[in-house]
Amino acid sequence: MPRGGEDDDDDVPAAAAAAFSSPDDGGGGGVVVGAGGGDTSTYMQEAQRLKHDADRETDRERQAMKYLRAVLYFSLNANFHEQSGDKASAFTIYRETLNLIK
Repeated sequence: MPRGGEDDDDDVPAAAAAAFSSPDDGGGGGVVVGAGGGDTSTYMQEAQRLKHDADRETDRERQAMKYLRAVLYFSLNANFHEQSGDKASAFTIYRETLNLIK
């Protein structure tokens, strides 16, 4: 939940929100690629920015949230590659994202 003084990176784009919606909550249950103007470079840039921000974050709760958001964007980027037929790049991104989660 947003608290006073947090930066504006707490807004989740439509593609990210749709990515983890389920059929039970009215979402399609799948990743929506390209919604909200996102593309592979936008997702990767945001993922890297969030990961680097999390690396520098001293508050453990905020750090965890930034890492989770970075994982979301890395996953959106990998899905974009997967849907474009670039399975090798998608696999690499998924594998490296899994390492970030561990």
